[in-house]
Amino acid sequence: MRMDKRQAERKIEQLRSEIRHHDHLYYVLDKPTISDQAYDKLFRELEDLEKDFPGLITADSPTQRVGGEPSDKFTTITHKTPLLSLDNVMNEEELISFDHRVEIGEIHRLFTATSRMPQIGISKADEQESQEKSQAQAFHNQEVVSPLL
Repeated sequence: MRMDKRQAERKIEQLRSEIRHHDHLYYVLDKPTISDQAYDKLFRELEDLEKDFPGLITADSPTQRVGGEPSDKFTTITHKTPLLSLDNVMNEEELISFDHRVEIGEIHRLFTATSRMPQIGISKADEQESQEKSQAQAFHNQEVVSPLL
């Protein structure tokens, strides 16, 4: 059933409030109360409503920013090349689409992936770079000491 603008406005505000609440629990308190899948479902619902009602998009919407404030528990590190967001890739088709978006000439890319972990991204590196360096680059915003390395 299609919503009218008034219904969409109420639902969008409810989703934004709920998402901000979960962002605070996740990013600030490090105490998430819902699964990543449940969060992503809320976020995608908000994205879909904002796509259907673009006049209701506001600068402070969770869809208009990336993540929350990083935890001060980790050291910040910088990469030579930027990390690009996978945008919550959920299947092979979406991963292939991401690969096409970041394609740069003849450069061969190496993707490293791990189980989904909070605040951890995926980095691409030249195949000629050492595995050790690629693994170190897999953590852009936060330096994480982990058994995965």
